[in-house]
Amino acid sequence: MGIECKSISVEKGASALYFKQHFIVDKKGKHQVERISEFLRQTGRRGFLAVELRMGGGQSKQTYLIPWDIVKKRYQAKEVKISVEQIKTHIELKRRSKTYNCASLLEPLRKTRMDSLKNQSTETTR
Repeated sequence: MGIECKSISVEKGASALYFKQHFIVDKKGKHQVERISEFLRQTGRRGFLAVELRMGGGQSKQTYLIPWDIVKKRYQAKEVKISVEQIKTHIELKRRSKTYNCASLLEPLRKTRMDSLKNQSTETTR
């Protein structure tokens, strides 16, 4: 599994994660989404984008996992951003105090994997 982590401050007015602002382009002009997508393809790993939403003083941070294939499709479709509302529709990574409870991910990840396999199967039979 590969996980890329990003963090945005909702408290300070961030309403989205932007492909130009929050991801880097290397010296050769290759965007981070392209490089990570290639790495995942070459290694056969499943990828996720973990987005931490910092909510401000006294409020717990919220973190969501977006399957990388969704990030890649949005980037390839020339979408500019992933809004906070869209981020919140994905798998929430639960926190316990200051740590994350990864056990809460098992069922959502299983479901995501099954959905991904169904989509691949549908695409190859077309």
